[in-house]
Amino acid sequence: MKTYPQQVIDWVNATEEALGEDFFNDDLFTNLEIAVNTYREIAGQAAFESWVATGEVDLTDEDLETIMGNTILQSAIRSLREKKLIDWVEDEHGEPVYWVTELGKEYIEKTKDI
Repeated sequence: MKTYPQQVIDWVNATEEALGEDFFNDDLFTNLEIAVNTYREIAGQAAFESWVATGEVDLTDEDLETIMGNTILQSAIRSLREKKLIDWVEDEHGEPVYWVTELGKEYIEKTKDI
């Protein structure tokens, strides 16, 4: 996790612990380490932005739902990249551009006749 003010770090740690195994489990994530690190990154950024704006971490339930949804999506993408099934680069606007790798295409081919 980036270096954040202690209040932000405490909030991220407390919410991660509160979510615990109900959220961070093998049924939802193929790589728990990626999932936890992704959560810390996304939650840390959101908490830091709140802290900068208000002087404290004041995120709503809706904000936490967004963080959790983004964690699921980004963890899946990062897991696929780790398995070398997809890859990406950033375009000139800093946005990711994704593509299926040759290995990923091989897996797609294998499933066509199923």
